[in-house]
This record gives sequence, structure tokens and C-alpha cells, in this order.
Amino acid sequence: MGSLHAFHLLLCMAVAMLLLCLQGQAEAGLRSIWAVDDGEKVFRTNLESSLKSGEGNSVWDGEKVRLFAARNEIVAFQLILEADDEGAAEVNVTVSDLTKGSARIRGSHPLPLPNSYLGVGVELFTEHYLHVETPSWNDPEGGFYWSAAANPKLTGWIPDALIPFSAKPGVGGAPFDIAANTNQAIWVDIYVPKDEMSAGLYAGTIRVSAAQKPVADIPLELEVLDFALPDENHYRSMVFYSDRNIAARHGLERGEKLWEMIRDYHRMAHRHRIELIGSGSWQELQTLGGTVTGKTFTREHGYQGPGEDVGNTLFSVHTYGVGFSDHEESYRKGSDRWATWFEEHAPDVEYFLYLIDEPKADRFEWVRKRARWIHDNPGPGRRLPVFVTVAPKDELAGAVDIWCTVPCRYPPDAVEAAKKRGERVWMYAGVRPNSPCDMTDEYGVAFRLKPWVARRNGIARWFM
Repeated sequence: MGSLHAFHLLLCMAVAMLLLCLQGQAEAGLRSIWAVDDGEKVFRTNLESSLKSGEGNSVWDGEKVRLFAARNEIVAFQLILEADDEGAAEVNVTVSDLTKGSARIRGSHPLPLPNSYLGVGVELFTEHYLHVETPSWNDPEGGFYWSAAANPKLTGWIPDALIPFSAKPGVGGAPFDIAANTNQAIWVDIYVPKDEMSAGLYAGTIRVSAAQKPVADIPLELEVLDFALPDENHYRSMVFYSDRNIAARHGLERGEKLWEMIRDYHRMAHRHRIELIGSGSWQELQTLGGTVTGKTFTREHGYQGPGEDVGNTLFSVHTYGVGFSDHEESYRKGSDRWATWFEEHAPDVEYFLYLIDEPKADRFEWVRKRARWIHDNPGPGRRLPVFVTVAPKDELAGAVDIWCTVPCRYPPDAVEAAKKRGERVWMYAGVRPNSPCDMTDEYGVAFRLKPWVARRNGIARWFM
């Protein structure tokens, strides 16, 4: 009887705590709080998701969040905050340390300094929503991103950019308001250090508050597996950025402040195993050479995470084809300089000359001639590979060292022939149904599928 009485007492206490929690949510203007994995997109106005209850939900059972990760891995989930008819004001979220005995993964607060990853375990972001009225490239026959039959036709308020909690309140930072009868998703990144963590179950708490008053405490469990992911990336990306766009976005003139901001972009991408390429100028190489030698990704420069002390594996020379003067001597002297630098400073990096972008047949002779200027160079520049965004073609056989094709134009027989000649074949962009595409109005799991497509087809790198 004593044990039954104790059980009854505990059950009553649990029910009372749940009722207080629900009452607190109601008083704060929140109708529902739940979680989902990082492969879903919960639209701002979707209040009827079947995943809310926990059924079929890989990270949420209706009461707690549970994930698993290897060491040296970043895993993520999304916390969905649904406002009631009145809306919610001054909402905030914190995640405690995740602990197992004396071992811990550092929680979300205090918020890390901008662009610094030293000791950062949990990072929090608000999800910004874009209103998509018509599908991208809204061509009845389909477009560059999908065929007509494979168009996902996603419209509405779609989650897109992730804004750090440390941004200014009102523009994405915390605390934040949630409009009546809408969702606000919070993205939660958790980094498991490579060396210090023992395997086992780590536990913590997600606290939701409003107007600085606690609203709900949600259990968080992370199972750390007994192995570490390597720093090497087996799915290799190649994502272009424009230094001009970054300068305009941040109001920066050309100079060291802009270069340091670009290094911050590289560190952010590197932490998530993404490799960036820029204009590929000689000045960029001299200024950002630490991104390929690994110097940019050291604790001395505020970096900690996957690939610490390890450089990027590629560098695009003269991206999109604006580079050498259009005569043979310029190509030969220029290629000598590039090849010499990489052989001396980063011999394992995959570097190449981005000769031209998407040439038509009337430009093939132009390509062949300039490729000969490279390949017939008596100096070290002959080892500078020629990269062209075109599917393998007989007319360019021997001229192109690295082909890059969109998925819908992938020619299996020509690809095999190119590989037998010792040439490389990469992929770029994405076209449904051949592959996922890169658009906001695509399913959330899309980017998870690219590595599987690449592995199945022997694609060593994917350009976005």
C-alpha cells in the first residue's frame, strides 16, 4: 500500500506540474510547444502538423526531445512555438548544459560572441520566414529547378534564414514576439566535441520564457555514440559567394575589414562541413590563403569544431572565367604562378581554372584553344586543371580536366568515358526529379539527399 500511495502521490504531482505548465503557456500566449528534426519545414501558418503529437516524429515523443550524435558532429532540431489568438510577447529560449556525471556539453547561454566558436556547444537561431506566392521558375513545362511533374508547388510562409539569438531584438534576435495564430521555429545546433566526451546519455533542459517569466521546461536528451566523425568530409561541396554582395550587405569597403568578414563566412561554413569559393583572384588567395592551409580554422582565430586546423580541400581560380588576359603568354605565366603557389603551400588542395561558364557549341573552339595554352605549357602551369560547367562531350575531350554538369543533363556513358580518360566529373545545381534542388520552396530534406545521389553515382563534388 505504501508503494501504491507513493506512486499515486508522484502521479498527482506530475499532473499538477503539467497543468501548471499548460496554464503558464496559456498566460504567456503560447498554445503549443513541440519539436521536430532538422529535415522538416514547418510553415509559419501550419498549426495542424501531424508531427506535433509525437507520432512519427523522430526527436519528439510529446514530452521530451531526444537525439543522438557521434563526437565531432553537429546535430540539430527545431523547437516550434505556436502562439494563441492573442499572440506572445518577449519570448525567449535557453538550453542548459547537457551533462553526464561531471562531463558536459556547454549550453546556450551566455550567448557566444559573434563569429566565435570557442567552447560553443549549443547555438540558438530564430527562423526567418519568406512568403512564396508562386513556385520558383513558374514555367508550366517546368524550369531549371524541376520538371513540371516534379514541382513540389510549395507556397506560403516558408522558413529560410537562421538568425542568431545574439542579433538585435526585432530583427531576429532574442527576445522576440510571435504574432497571433502563427508558429515561430527555433533552430538548435548542438556540437559534440571530438576528444573530451565519453559515450552515454547526456541530459539537459530547454526553458521557454515570456516577459522574463518561465513558461515551460522541456527535457532534452542526447545520446553520444562511442566514436568520432573524422575531420575529412566524404561528401564535398563547393558553394560560391560574392565578395561584392558581402561588402554591400555589411556596408564594408574593400580592405581588411571585408576580408575578415569573409573569413567569418568561411568559419561558419567550415563548422558545418561546407566549402566556399569566391572570385578566385590572386589577391583573394594571398589574403585568404589560410582557408586552404588551415590557419583560418584554428583556436587562435576563434574557431573550434569539425575540421579544426584543417584547411578547405579546393580553390577555384578566376571563378566564372574572368581572369587571364586573352593571349597565350598570360595564360602560361598566370598558370605557372598558381601551380607554383599550391605546390609549395597546399599541395593536397584540389585547385583548378574555372575557364568558362556554360559554353554553347559556338564557344567550343575557344575552349579548346585556351586549354591547349595550359596543357602545352612547358612550365608547372600545365598542371593547372581546366574546369568547365558542361556535361562531358566528345568535342571537348582532352581539353577539359573537370566537367561539371546539372543532374538533368547527366550522360552516364559519356561520364564513364571521361573517367577512363582520367578526367573528373562533378555536379552542380539541382533539378527535380533527377536530384533535389537548391530553392527555398523545396522540401526540407532535400540537402540530405544530395550526398546519397553523389555516392550512388560516384560524384566527388557538388557545386552550388
